[in-house]
Amino acid sequence: MPTPKTVTVLPGELTTGIGESFSDEARLISIVEGDVLPTVSWHAAEYDALAVPFHQRGERLDEHLEAWHRVWSASPASFDGRHYTFENVYLHPKPTRQSGVPLWFGGESMHPALTRRLVRYGTGFNPFGAVTDADLATLEGALIDAGRSLTDLELIGGTRATFESAEDVADIDKSIASFPDQMARGFRSFCFKPSQHTDNPADLPDLFRHLVRRCEEFARDADLSRGRLI
Repeated sequence: MPTPKTVTVLPGELTTGIGESFSDEARLISIVEGDVLPTVSWHAAEYDALAVPFHQRGERLDEHLEAWHRVWSASPASFDGRHYTFENVYLHPKPTRQSGVPLWFGGESMHPALTRRLVRYGTGFNPFGAVTDADLATLEGALIDAGRSLTDLELIGGTRATFESAEDVADIDKSIASFPDQMARGFRSFCFKPSQHTDNPADLPDLFRHLVRRCEEFARDADLSRGRLI
């Protein structure tokens, strides 16, 4: 069975470090069995509402990641960053995995910050849109330099939905036409948004069965082990 996925939005305060909000979310993230996708918003108004400068979102994400690993690995833990500081924090229970909670990262391009986060913390790469061969080569080179391998990461692909109009739904077979190519490049897990392909909940069982059947056919044709749908 696929493990659950958790999307954690990190726009402002240290959600896993200090105070009331820390204790609840830190416990959730520390025991979650599935992968976590740390997310920073691209909507500047959200940062304005929190009185957080929009241009600091990447710096704050980096400090969140380091703070998470501090409290996940040892107690008491301390952290002294530019944006967040805590001292002698205890977190129990610890993550079920000794290496910490698996973290996915993605972006629209393989920019240096994304590459750095994947190499340092990543267990999964979930690109937003089609990834290029150059992107994968950049990532693989950085991983090798750090003593890791591209096979260390779960590569997450996705559908390529197109719409004839604002009221239209996408054709499922056209949306997954790129799956064989993605599988050939190492992608084994795939994100799928049912709402892009039907407006009728009654259609979902047949839609899911069709999708699973086609993915099994793609994998069989490529002589691959079965992946998973998310």
